[in-house]
Amino acid sequence: MAEKRLAEREVGEKFVGTQSRLITPTELDIFCDITGMRGDAFLNDEAARSLGMKSRVLPGAMSFAILFSVIGEFLGPAIFTGLNNMRLLAPVFPYDRLRAETEVIAKKVTSKGDRAFVTYTWTLKNQDDVIVAQGDNT
Repeated sequence: MAEKRLAEREVGEKFVGTQSRLITPTELDIFCDITGMRGDAFLNDEAARSLGMKSRVLPGAMSFAILFSVIGEFLGPAIFTGLNNMRLLAPVFPYDRLRAETEVIAKKVTSKGDRAFVTYTWTLKNQDDVIVAQGDNT
């Protein structure tokens, strides 16, 4: 659990996640089954290799979903209201280990003063410190 709520964080506050996620082939299969993302490159090593990949690759949506599991301790109880400028920069493969870094870049307290819209930038990196995705969330 987060030490404080996202709404209590201040602009400029940074977070380097202590949690990382090892991506298993089984997780990739389940994600593809649940979402209907049944592209050959997600399910078949040979199809992915024919596209220049080392093995089958995760859908970008799966990388984004994993982001929330590795920044949960930063977010605490929060409601996701928007994704801005998401970029997928490198493929993610089964057996990659992902971690995230975030920074609060904007904060707007509501007129009642009981809530805030917080925008934070995030970077998702693999075990080799390669940035695989980045963006901003509100």
